[in-house]
Amino acid sequence: MKKYKTLLFVLIGIICLSILMFLIYLFLSFLGTLGQGEYKKYNSGVTIEVNNLNNESISNLKFTYGHAENFEFKEIGLIKHIEVGKTATLTGSSKDIYPNDLSMYMHYNLENGEKKSDALAYFSIQKPRKVVVIIDINQVGDMGEIGYKIKGFDGLGEFID
Repeated sequence: MKKYKTLLFVLIGIICLSILMFLIYLFLSFLGTLGQGEYKKYNSGVTIEVNNLNNESISNLKFTYGHAENFEFKEIGLIKHIEVGKTATLTGSSKDIYPNDLSMYMHYNLENGEKKSDALAYFSIQKPRKVVVIIDINQVGDMGEIGYKIKGFDGLGEFID
């Protein structure tokens, strides 16, 4: 009889511990989404959303990760063409974001063939689970330079530039 009481207490303890761990998991998940605001609707990983609010099509936007000091950028993807008034989206894994002080860049060509690289987001934590960058392109200059506004989520909180 004593064996069964001990076994019953062990089983009750395991069940209570499992319930407690599940509640802790739910609480931590809630905290993880709390600071995401409007970016909660995006999946984990990397999402780059480009809205062409300009009056002409845009071509060949390349997105990469890298350090300003190291020009060996790791490619996220290429948006070949965006029509006027349209949106293009790139998604990928955030597993490639691993060292501190890593930034995301947008590369494109100017009319004279010169390459332009703009830093879009800076990641202050290692391996963020979710990164969202929303780019609203509002103008293209005579030489092909792109005017834009960006906002997003860098893994810790919202940023606006």
